[in-house]
Amino acid sequence: MFEFILDTAAEVWRQGGFVMWFLAPVTLLMWFGIGLRAWTLRRGMPLVDSFTALDAFLDKARRGKLTAPMGIVDTAAVQAVRVAAGVRGEDALRSRLEEAFLPLRDEAGSWAAVVKGAAIVAPLAGLLGTVTGMISTFDALGSGMMYTAGGGGIGAGVSEALVSTQSGLVVAVPGILLGALLARKQRQIEDELDQLIEKVCATGGAA
Repeated sequence: MFEFILDTAAEVWRQGGFVMWFLAPVTLLMWFGIGLRAWTLRRGMPLVDSFTALDAFLDKARRGKLTAPMGIVDTAAVQAVRVAAGVRGEDALRSRLEEAFLPLRDEAGSWAAVVKGAAIVAPLAGLLGTVTGMISTFDALGSGMMYTAGGGGIGAGVSEALVSTQSGLVVAVPGILLGALLARKQRQIEDELDQLIEKVCATGGAA
């Protein structure tokens, strides 16, 4: 089975033409970015407590039970409690919390541009392969070279055009869908950071 997969991949690589040398690193970079974003965009809540309110984070942080935060939101709760303990005044507190949360917001958005860019570039690379494949096909038609012993001719040109287009789409579609899901999760986490700021400012950091 594994050998069949390798043979199929090698054949696709051969038929796809020079574009495959560009698509391969783009694909690896995109999936690395997706995996890193999925790992980064964690609230920090254990699965059994996935619906716990933000108040529970703050309560645990105030009681010192979030000694090892695992995600962005619980880390923000710990930082919020720490900042609120040393600041007086709602405006000053809000400003300090916004400043403290900036690295967390940057972390939530890390690699987003790479994933989006790779998903956009992949089908364009496939389109380039389509164009070069069709040029080869028309060249073969013009010279009357229907087929050659080395695998050229009309068949090779059409194959390159179709395979490169398909490869570009195969890379782009999952990237676009997963990128959109991760972007939505990022917005949810950023909304929770805003809610944390409001909750802490409303109570003045009191336990």
